[in-house]
Amino acid sequence: MKQSERIPVLPATIEPGATDRPRGPVSVVPMVLFLVFLLWTGRAMAGPRDISAGEQNMALPTQVGSWKLSEGHRRNEPKAIFDYMNGGGELYLGYRFRYLDVYDYRDPSDTQILLEVYQMETSNDAFGLLSLDSDGQEVKFGGDGAPAGRGIYGAGLLRLWSGDIFARILAEKETPESRDVVMQLGKSVTAGRAQSPVPSFLRALPADFAGYQLDSGQVAYFRSYLVLNSIYFLSTQNILKLDLKTEAVIALYRSTGVGQPKSARLLIARYETPAGALAASRSFMESYLPEHKCQASGPGTPATGACLVEDGWVGYRVIGRNLVLAFQLPSEQIARLSLDRSTEQVHNWEKNHE
Repeated sequence: MKQSERIPVLPATIEPGATDRPRGPVSVVPMVLFLVFLLWTGRAMAGPRDISAGEQNMALPTQVGSWKLSEGHRRNEPKAIFDYMNGGGELYLGYRFRYLDVYDYRDPSDTQILLEVYQMETSNDAFGLLSLDSDGQEVKFGGDGAPAGRGIYGAGLLRLWSGDIFARILAEKETPESRDVVMQLGKSVTAGRAQSPVPSFLRALPADFAGYQLDSGQVAYFRSYLVLNSIYFLSTQNILKLDLKTEAVIALYRSTGVGQPKSARLLIARYETPAGALAASRSFMESYLPEHKCQASGPGTPATGACLVEDGWVGYRVIGRNLVLAFQLPSEQIARLSLDRSTEQVHNWEKNHE
């Protein structure tokens, strides 16, 4: 990693009107993750190693404003992630995490700005980490013609996605100066990089159904049931049979009608084979709905059905390699309409994607 000379502080671009979005039901653990992150700054690191010159792969400034880069940058491999962070490591491993590089900036009063750069296997994995929480100010890096990254900033913490990199930049104390330094470091992380598109599987979600509209700010992409449980809890077990070869999305839908529950959710998981999707649907039925008699399809038709549970109607349907689940719907009819609309959209996505 080549290091540039001291550079002046320059602001990143904050999206106008994007401050303090209301927290939706999809974002159930961002505060937990944030508190865990705060705890990392005081840990004793057992397992990380120094980064050699040959392994350094981005130009970071040696000083930004009053903050100087300390010596001894550290690399954490997947097997050492739990030594580095006391909790939360499974979320990164669930997104095919390769390694983490840590950089420590200090000002003359020893106030810290911590930069963590997570190298992920793909851009989709890095996007998934950012998608866990949409609260805060949207930040764009790079020009309109050549976007280099996007992030979310709040309370001194910048969470950043740029291609196959996910980064966290955290100021120990938030001040106007430290905020500007955090933004400048975000620019340094994304410099020379080209932003990747969001995962194409997000387009498998319908824009609306039966009086419900997709909230595009509350869409999360994931592969692991542990990540899913941090977004929307289903079970302590992997009842959807998710693994690192599957991909899944869960989204919040807001009601546009009168007399309906204010929100509902759709989850779509894609497996390697249709048999995998069918096995997941059976596991879901046996584990999540064991005491409910579902209005299921007849023999020879796709596995589909709807059940009334404590917080509304749940719908499920297997569509080839895909399993669609709908939650918190006001009636069996709307549950089935959500599945019909999802079926149409999944088929459209597959037609354009494959």
